[in-house]
Amino acid sequence: MSSKRQPRELTDVIADVIHADRGLAKVIADALPASLAAVYRVADRHDADALKAYWIPTICRVTRSFAILDVLERAVGRVAFVLPRASTADHADIVHHSARAMTEVGEALARIAQSIADGTITPEERTLIEREIDDAHTALAAVRSVVAQKVAA
Repeated sequence: MSSKRQPRELTDVIADVIHADRGLAKVIADALPASLAAVYRVADRHDADALKAYWIPTICRVTRSFAILDVLERAVGRVAFVLPRASTADHADIVHHSARAMTEVGEALARIAQSIADGTITPEERTLIEREIDDAHTALAAVRSVVAQKVAA
């Protein structure tokens, strides 16, 4: 039986994430803060309470799982990537360039989506798509270059 308040796929993934390890629901409850009972109600496969949006970042941090976000992103036709974190100040430029590259790829995909919405790609749209793809290639090449500079000898 699916929850009346949220899609079954979302309810199932919430339950999977929260019940992944013994004691995890308590850690999530403490981190929110919320009652353990409230966390269990959200993770009930048969009659779940709706997940509060503001709980999602905490659940992701505590569980180190993006499965809930993955379901939500698929539902709206989006995809997200985990960006690297700089372990040293010297690696901050890798993170910056990686984020820029993903932005460029996203802009190329958005341009493609916009262009194919009517079922036809015009020559002008093709030019714009190619420009966006070139920008994405340039950004990815910048990531490659920065990473190459950081290779330990």
